Amino acid sequence: MSTYIPKSIDRDQWVTINAAIRSYPRLCAEISEMESDVLYGTPMKEVSIVTGDVSHPTESKAIRISSNRILEMKRKCSAVKKCLDLIPRQYSRVISFRFWGVSSIEKALDLASRGDPVRGLPFDTPYMRTVGDKVNLSAVRTKQIVRRFIEAVGAELGEI
Repeated sequence: MSTYIPKSIDRDQWVTINAAIRSYPRLCAEISEMESDVLYGTPMKEVSIVTGDVSHPTESKAIRISSNRILEMKRKCSAVKKCLDLIPRQYSRVISFRFWGVSSIEKALDLASRGDPVRGLPFDTPYMRTVGDKVNLSAVRTKQIVRRFIEAVGAELGEI
């Protein structure tokens, strides 16, 4: 069975958007862990081997927080979070089951913060029927909700 991709999205965009949504709980956990480590971690004084000077821990923390990797992770998290905040609670349960295999976004974030893997379901109709049964919606309706959510996240990320 092939993966259904909405007609408004090409394959490369689909892969990028799908990866951003699926990795949302893990990225949020990594960001909070990095920020707490940088902000509340014990400053390490490093001595340069070449010059013998003591490093500047404040500057090194600022550089670590503003690195391109963390900024990109924050951009993806904020795009998904913004779209999640805009949808009704019942629809967010559809998204949670579909992308993270759990009943709520909070549970997915909790699992990710503990390091547990969070896995969702494929986009194919039999699985969407399963998701629809869990939230009392038809497979067609759950597919529409997921498609619109993917399109909204893609627009927020600038992929569409």
